[in-house]
Amino acid sequence: NRDNLYEIYGDRAFYLLKILFAIADGDTEKGEVNAVIYYSDWYDDAVKNWNNLDPNLYDGTPNDVADQLDDFIEDRMENLVTTNWTGQERIPPYLLIVGGDEILPFYRMSSYSETRYASDIDLTVISEGYFFSDSAYADISGDDYMKGEPEVSHGRIVGASVIDMESLILKGLVGPQGNNVVIASGNGRDGTANYFIDGIFTAFKEADIKINGREADSVTVENDSMIKSSEWNCQDFIDALNRKGTQYVVHGNHSTNLSFMSGTSSCSTDYLDSAFRGKNLYETYLVAMGGCHAGALYDKENPSRRSSLAYQFIQSGACAYFGSGGLTIGNEICFNGCLSEEMFNSFFENMTHDGYGSVSGEAYKKALRGYVPMGGYEMKYIEGQWDQQWIEWSSEDTNAVMLFNLFGIPWMNLNFPSEEQAGLKRFSDIKKGCCVRESGLKKREDQEIAGADLRSGGTFSKSFTFVTTDYNVMQEDSFDIVEIPGADLGTPRFGPVLPYFTATIDLPESASVVSLELTGGSTQSLGRLNIPSYDPDSGGFTEITGLTGLIPRPNYRYDVRSDHSHLMARIFFYPIQYDADTGESVLWTEATVEVQYQVEECIFISAFLTDRDYVTTEPVTVTATVRNVGDRDVSGLTAVFAVTDSSENFLRSVEQDIGIISAGGSREVTMSVENGLDRGWYTAGMGIRDGSGSVISGAWELIGIISDHITGMTIPGIETSFDIGSEMSFEVTYENHNPYPLEGLMTIRIYDSRGTSREIFADIAEIPASSSEKISISGNTRGLEPGRYEARALFVQQGKADRISDRISFIIRQKGDLNCDFATGLADALIALRLAASEDAPLRFCLSDADGDGRIGLADAVFILQKIVVPE
Repeated sequence: NRDNLYEIYGDRAFYLLKILFAIADGDTEKGEVNAVIYYSDWYDDAVKNWNNLDPNLYDGTPNDVADQLDDFIEDRMENLVTTNWTGQERIPPYLLIVGGDEILPFYRMSSYSETRYASDIDLTVISEGYFFSDSAYADISGDDYMKGEPEVSHGRIVGASVIDMESLILKGLVGPQGNNVVIASGNGRDGTANYFIDGIFTAFKEADIKINGREADSVTVENDSMIKSSEWNCQDFIDALNRKGTQYVVHGNHSTNLSFMSGTSSCSTDYLDSAFRGKNLYETYLVAMGGCHAGALYDKENPSRRSSLAYQFIQSGACAYFGSGGLTIGNEICFNGCLSEEMFNSFFENMTHDGYGSVSGEAYKKALRGYVPMGGYEMKYIEGQWDQQWIEWSSEDTNAVMLFNLFGIPWMNLNFPSEEQAGLKRFSDIKKGCCVRESGLKKREDQEIAGADLRSGGTFSKSFTFVTTDYNVMQEDSFDIVEIPGADLGTPRFGPVLPYFTATIDLPESASVVSLELTGGSTQSLGRLNIPSYDPDSGGFTEITGLTGLIPRPNYRYDVRSDHSHLMARIFFYPIQYDADTGESVLWTEATVEVQYQVEECIFISAFLTDRDYVTTEPVTVTATVRNVGDRDVSGLTAVFAVTDSSENFLRSVEQDIGIISAGGSREVTMSVENGLDRGWYTAGMGIRDGSGSVISGAWELIGIISDHITGMTIPGIETSFDIGSEMSFEVTYENHNPYPLEGLMTIRIYDSRGTSREIFADIAEIPASSSEKISISGNTRGLEPGRYEARALFVQQGKADRISDRISFIIRQKGDLNCDFATGLADALIALRLAASEDAPLRFCLSDADGDGRIGLADAVFILQKIVVPE
């Protein structure tokens, strides 16, 4: 809204617009984005004249202007939609709204919780019972934003001044650059981290995650019940931000729009303003605040950086800010598995996924689209009587996918670890008390669909059998909680707290689910239990009220979500049914449910994986999963893989016969094309053609071509162990395919067995144009304790993503310790026995502590001998 920008900020708005136009003209060949800029005030008078200080705003419908702005965005997006050669529609992947609510309106989402529970919040929107949200604007189809189904990644540029907005844009182009992570949390149920951010805490702290190969210093505070014994305060938080530069700031404790709890003190914007003023100690960093109203913006006259936490952090150096506009509803019962904490954790978890985690907006969009609703029950009058009916989405679920806003450019690159680096364990990896079997794919000849290809399309059914092999009944506050290892614990609003299983079935985009029904199974009685319900007001357990008879009834349901190029139907089964009148409970030890679905074409691409970034000299290789959801084998299919530029020009292409895909089966197809492309962004797409040559399914991803990287790192010579205080060197091989030289800092980062890292060797490196260069980095090992280490090289260039090598291993030894050659033998066992008599052996000769128990003795000798007999 250029009109409002100039009215509020005067001529300074010119410089903001100048930056926007510079971004819009980005050179895609250099890996930049380009954009179309629309002045909404040119097209709509209501939007042009928007005034969020209008005293009559809440007397009528406060979203009238927001609805018109949403229509405007949808119309413009439709004008930009193209259909690529794979048959898929493409819309611009990002939506950026410029200006706070005073420039362009947020949607005002109604929430009874705001007026009922919010306190000390001096915001008009909250006092009127609403919170700010941009989620509706990202729903280009306009029909499912309240269920977390955005089509584009979205962000908004805000700030207390136009200078702050300019800073947020420019720093977002660079992305997080520090090497310190501050996690401010309370201890949760397991004593390690607040349940609201326990997934984030685990990723950084417990898994010893390195951010872009650099040390991640994590800070945690005590929980509320122990807060008096905590010495952590607001100054400690400031000091943590200043240490080594900060890349991520994550906070999960209580907050308002003006302050957040920091150990023993409330850290206010006034305090932050005083601490930040006059200092220039910050790298660009991403701030994520999980507490209530931490993302709520000031909506009165004359905002300043003290008006909200978001404004204060943006003014002090944030490149992006992720926070909630209203009350974040948490639930300790299901930890980070539901409601607001699911959204908050998913945002960070998604950063570890290759393909969409490298940009902030994609990580947020995926968190929205992957949200699993808690649901609940409501009473309905059906056929002359009242009965409880399951509702898929409760008001709390809707709030969870609408609450958070991303302030910053949504295509900001992140230096978050990959999923492999993070070592995160998915719940599906540790399931022990349950299993799911698939069977029974068949075609329903009596239910053909009009227009379907009778060779392959039609109505099909598939069965899922859920088996319970183990369960536990735990007592908590006089209630019985049934847990099944590997199952999720459902906590619907005022509904029973019961475990549930899930199964998924991938379907083509044109598919629809017809029905889901229970076809058989076996049960056993669990006797009388006191199953509680979940009270969202208190966040705890309470007696079940308002429900009668056997619940849940039925004990199965499904939902359908869009997942990139296909649909994913999720089936939920509740193995415990509870009689709310008598307390009698039944466990389904085995149950089979049948899902019916309709498809017009049974062949589709259910997964399309790229490396996202490719070196210009290496082939562009992709892998797709081609799935057949029909009841007969399909042959005669051809896969076409192509790389196109921004104008849809084919630059590289190749074809490959797929072979036979069996009924209900799938086939992985891996294809490559030669590279040699210039540095920049391209589209990698795959289409599946039938025997007539028609493309029946397709998928695509944006990929980047890079022109320089580290190709290898070695320790010269044959030695892999070094005495304390000795000299050692590393040789790094770097390839530069650019027609110009590169200059940066080549750093060797050392990691000990605890995951702690440090930079001990570094030097300025110059890489000539179009060359492969070997760079030697040397240093002394003084200061390193004896032990096993890993090292990796990082090449740091201003304004570019770091280049990182693989890790290599070496040993620092104390004279008289083990032979230190990564192989163990009889001599090592004898050394361990000899050292057992030495009082300082556990400290000085840590390699001889083979079993890692902090002592050296017979057990270590036996441990070493076992490795000789049974090598790893």
